[in-house]
Amino acid sequence: MKTFIGSFFQFFNSWGCYCGNKIKTWISFILFGFLLNSCSEGESPNQPPIQFTLQETFWVFPNKLPSEFETSGKVYFYLLFQNDLDYRIKKATASAIEENWIRMEEDFDILGFNFEPGYFYKLSVMKSNTKKPIYKLDKIEEKIKDYSFLLNGTWTIKSIKATPNPEGGTVSFRSNDRSFRISSKCTAVRIRIGAMDESNFSHADEFFELYDGSKICFGDNMPSITGAFRLTKKYQLNNGQTLILMDSIGNEVLELHR
Repeated sequence: MKTFIGSFFQFFNSWGCYCGNKIKTWISFILFGFLLNSCSEGESPNQPPIQFTLQETFWVFPNKLPSEFETSGKVYFYLLFQNDLDYRIKKATASAIEENWIRMEEDFDILGFNFEPGYFYKLSVMKSNTKKPIYKLDKIEEKIKDYSFLLNGTWTIKSIKATPNPEGGTVSFRSNDRSFRISSKCTAVRIRIGAMDESNFSHADEFFELYDGSKICFGDNMPSITGAFRLTKKYQLNNGQTLILMDSIGNEVLELHR
């Protein structure tokens, strides 16, 4: 490029005899600036290559989710930075509901990783030493299919422990946080499920949402329903419309219709 600029000005000086000095000076200034800018763009100093010096292992949640109070429609990756998989996106303790999975930034990405929704991934990644870390896939350690999407929707309670349920009532399930929600007149309970395959799932934990502490819900069948969920170890889904929950030896504890 330097050789080209030198040749250009030799030509320009020889051409100057045909032009006034002022015109030559201005044209020279403009063209030199243009060429200098082109040179700086084409010959930018080499940046040191990004070094991936740190190794991490974490889990990726099966779905990208909005944050708790998100209204913009944005969704995010959620990661679990521990060795063993915990299926609860939040965990209930004696005193609070604690964040279990960590929400990442909207532009978070993992180089070389092709995310397929509906699976828990355990990834081994390399992490850069840059100010804003860059992640690069090293290895997929585990890939576990999440069947909880099969339960999405609202279910009517038909029977509890094989006894018809005249009170009716409904149970709703959301696969985004993998929980059933059961409501009564003055309270609601969230029941989160643990591992789930084509025929088995289990109760993980539960927590209550109190509407009105001054009310006492006489005749409420909430305890019977939550008790049935605690016993659940297996399930049977018939034609996508009838859900039978069973204990460890196959006894029916709850029948739900969609």
